[in-house]
Amino acid sequence: MASVTDVIGTFARRVSTRIVADLRPATGAPVWAQTALVASIRQVAFWATAAWQVLMVIVCAVSVGVDGAFLIAANVCLAVLALTALHTSVPDELIPIALMALGLWSYTSATDIESTLTFAASWQVNVASCVASLIILRRYLLPLIVTCSGAVALTLAVVHPDWGAHLPVSIVFTQTVIVVVVRWGLPELLAVATEADTASGRAEGATRGARLARHISARIAEQSRLVHDTAINTLGAIANGGASVIDAGRVREQCARDVEELQALRDAQGRSKSRHLIEIFEHTRMPIRRSGLDDDALERLSAQLSPTTIGAILGCVREAITNAAKHSGADSVTVDVRIVDAKAIVSVLDEGVGFRLPEPAGRGIERSIRERARDGGIDAEVTSQLGRGTRVTLTVSTAAPSSAPAAYTRAELESAMNTVHKRAGLLWAFGVTAVGVALTINGGASGYQAHYAMLALMLLACAIAAMPAMLRVPRIQSTVLTIIACAVFFLSQAATSFGTEGAVHAQALAATGPFVVMLSLRPPRVVVRWGFGLWALVAATMCLVAMVGGIGSAPIVAVAAFVGVGFCVVWSIFQSVVEDVSHGAWGDQQRAFAASMSAELARASQQTYRRWLDAGLETTMALLRQIADGRRDPSEPAVAARCADEERYLRQLLQISPELAHLGRQLIASLRYARTRGVRFVLRLGDVDAPDDVAAREIATVVFDGIAATAPGDRLTVTVLPVSGGVQLTMTGSALPMPAMPGRACRHRRLESIDVVEIAFVEGEFHGAVAVVA
Repeated sequence: MASVTDVIGTFARRVSTRIVADLRPATGAPVWAQTALVASIRQVAFWATAAWQVLMVIVCAVSVGVDGAFLIAANVCLAVLALTALHTSVPDELIPIALMALGLWSYTSATDIESTLTFAASWQVNVASCVASLIILRRYLLPLIVTCSGAVALTLAVVHPDWGAHLPVSIVFTQTVIVVVVRWGLPELLAVATEADTASGRAEGATRGARLARHISARIAEQSRLVHDTAINTLGAIANGGASVIDAGRVREQCARDVEELQALRDAQGRSKSRHLIEIFEHTRMPIRRSGLDDDALERLSAQLSPTTIGAILGCVREAITNAAKHSGADSVTVDVRIVDAKAIVSVLDEGVGFRLPEPAGRGIERSIRERARDGGIDAEVTSQLGRGTRVTLTVSTAAPSSAPAAYTRAELESAMNTVHKRAGLLWAFGVTAVGVALTINGGASGYQAHYAMLALMLLACAIAAMPAMLRVPRIQSTVLTIIACAVFFLSQAATSFGTEGAVHAQALAATGPFVVMLSLRPPRVVVRWGFGLWALVAATMCLVAMVGGIGSAPIVAVAAFVGVGFCVVWSIFQSVVEDVSHGAWGDQQRAFAASMSAELARASQQTYRRWLDAGLETTMALLRQIADGRRDPSEPAVAARCADEERYLRQLLQISPELAHLGRQLIASLRYARTRGVRFVLRLGDVDAPDDVAAREIATVVFDGIAATAPGDRLTVTVLPVSGGVQLTMTGSALPMPAMPGRACRHRRLESIDVVEIAFVEGEFHGAVAVVA
């Protein structure tokens, strides 16, 4: 017995918790799906209120005529208020309370408990409770409805004592059941939107992280290519001497341009000016023979391509020309630009010595041409034959680029909406069935014992809705559910002897359970029209039979049909509104995400320039500036040697991959420190990052200590390569100290005059230090 009591107590607590819960969407978090669903429900509730008031105006006009002019005017005003609430802010409580008040007014205006006006007034109060349950998401909903319905019941008992106590009690009971049932199911429906918001948040987080990582990597890669195309190429040309420095004036001009580029890069400006394909033919390292599009056509083509693509084309072409100047032996190159089949084709051809593919080391084709082309959305092809020159061909589509993929896709949105429709339909079917059971227990109309068959069919519809296997034949299921809905409507009217006995207790919404389930399956429109038509035909036939038989209940049957069919029409509208509002909210969310993402990418772009501040480009810029100003002669051996040192330093800098998020800045700083101390520093890296920032800082500490212990002019080699679960640092130098790395696997060896230090940085592993002297 105690266990039964515990179960009942637990269930009661769950029910009470749901009823008094605050269901408003949370603030301060992305809850676009919840907000869209709540907005859709409110919008449809207001439209339904306005539509219901139209029926009430008709019923009042027919029932009380001119005597009900003020009541009719009040119903019109409420309809206008409901429509106004669609576009302006109206207190949540105002419309449901107004519905209750007008329902009470209609009760007091009626003279017969079996009249059409009394029946309509009962449904006016029911509509008030439904609307309140859907739009008032605060904790005080139930006390508000109980208080209002209690006031209606008490007034009705005073005004019409001859009607007995059953109707006033039924009013309070029915409204309480409506609130409990709706509040029990609404959180389940909102949970679907919450799941969509959660999934959207996860998708945005993952997309944000991935895009930031790609963006930072691409920015650093492009900036590295800029350094390669400017300073490294210029320094290398001066270091190699020969024909590259014969024209000193041209060398100084190139050095001046390189200083401007490096200054802009170091000052976090980068190449912010507009880029045009005409720049292909400017500032090149050897003469160009031009063919293909003229300047005007190039200008139009530039307008069709993104700045990233244009920058990639310029970089690839200049690298191809630089390679030709270094290796081909040709006197000039041919650059051709043309459009073929909506594609821009840029080719660079030299008639030099050529080479045998794959290309030999030192040409930089893979990194400076192919990788750059891929990053810019360009197809790059390099062909060459010994003695017949080299051709680099770049192909890019001139069609408008597609927009970035959404974090939370339209397909995911459609899936969420289908879930909303199916769950809402199932919840409504169970809810209206539960209300039917409660009203039957409360002593509702039971003519012909039809309510038992009605409830059985309603439970059958719920069972059909809960059977996933049935979804494989939606047309059959829709047909079965429509027939059940029509049968339930007939039985609900039969329970009141077709409106002649206990009409106020008629369960006009009973038939909406099966029909709403049918609508939630989203069948073809022809099936929906057929369903509505069949229901209307059944109702019209019943009204006709009542009129011919002189029963006089035809208006009540018509109102009941209007309630049921009208509600299902509203539900169908609700489905459309949910989709429209959700798509709009989804679009707004994607635009907000895109704007936020753009701002984050801009901030990330600024952060990438920290890399070049840490790199210490001042020394390189000072050397290039001295050559540009004529203070140093590029043909002097000492200047060539200095340029070779700077070129070697920059090449080491560029080998630090932007993918090394933990190690990158730490090791860039070590390169700068070694150059400051005059240590001949050699850095070799793999493509695996340190396990975390702690390990990266520890690696940097060991490297800095090694640099500090190395005498100026001596050589220090640092290698960081992957091992299982992490990386291993290996240092070789002339006087390296034993690292103080407790908890790390350290090894120190002496090989003749060279010290070797090896340290493993493996996530989750801790070993003691070992000193070995050989």
